[in-house]
Order: sequence, then structure tokens, then C-alpha cells
Amino acid sequence: LNAGVGDTQAAVRQHFAHAQRLQPACITLDDADELFAGTGCSHSTADLLTELAYAIDQHCSQGLLFVATCLSPERLPGSLAC
Repeated sequence: LNAGVGDTQAAVRQHFAHAQRLQPACITLDDADELFAGTGCSHSTADLLTELAYAIDQHCSQGLLFVATCLSPERLPGSLAC
């Protein structure tokens, strides 16, 4: 997570926009369960989850794949679980 207000959300948008230009591409999020384990406790993590869910919905296609790895899928927020 970036330090400045809105920096993390901007970074997510930039990564997805860059990947969209480079299609075919794959964006990976390693250890997603660790990042989102305390979603209810952190406003910045909740903002990241909102931005990430929006970016996945808007950008993922046959040419742009999003992959999240985790050891404990039950710890993922519902918006990332499949």
C-alpha cells in the first residue's frame, strides 16, 4: 500500500491501464489472503479492494487476465473469491 492518500488506487489504475495496452497480459497479486485478511480494520485496504474490484470488472477480458494467489481462500473478500 502506498503512503499518500489515493496513491494506491492510482497505482492500481495505472497497472491495469498499462497491462491493457500490452495485451495479452496477466496481472498477478501474490498472497492476496494476507493483504486482505484485515479488510474491516483498514480504510486504505478497503479502498484498495474497491479499486481492484472495479479494475477487474472494467479491464479483464480474453486478452487481460488477473490472477490472485493465496493459501487460505476463505480469507479472501467475497469480491475476489470465485
